[in-house]
Amino acid sequence: MATAVSEINAVDRAALYEQLLSVAKKRTSDADVKLDDRGRAIEITDELEAAKNVLIVDPTETPAAINRAPIAASESKTEQKK
Repeated sequence: MATAVSEINAVDRAALYEQLLSVAKKRTSDADVKLDDRGRAIEITDELEAAKNVLIVDPTETPAAINRAPIAASESKTEQKK
């Protein structure tokens, strides 16, 4: 887009590209703002609070992951006693 506009208007392509990029970043950041029920911006400061859809699981307390062999109960108990 920057190339086409720069050719039509005879302006510097690199400068135009930087301006378009700046506008795109601002529009994206504006669109990413979460609003409360009154339309005011909500500021999320805690990283874990920002990632409410993330579930953190202790790997030592859960069964083996998909496509991995399950750990035998006797082996895991033996290793825990060491």
